[in-house]
Amino acid sequence: MRFKLTSHARDRMRERHIVDANVAEVLVQPDSATDDPSHRSVRLERRLAQGILVVWVVAPWPPASTIVVKSTAWRE
Repeated sequence: MRFKLTSHARDRMRERHIVDANVAEVLVQPDSATDDPSHRSVRLERRLAQGILVVWVVAPWPPASTIVVKSTAWRE
């Protein structure tokens, strides 16, 4: 799975102890995908061993080319 992280996404991953492998798991098989047209993004979620990880990507989903990850967070 090829994806590119924005600097914002890299910062959030570092702050929230999220690794590339976590993000890849969500991108390969999200449990849900919700469009957010106002931000031109899609919110992906997947339950992992550590909790539910949310990954925001540039729309559309699925992408036509490389996935651009905008941000990440653990859902509380």
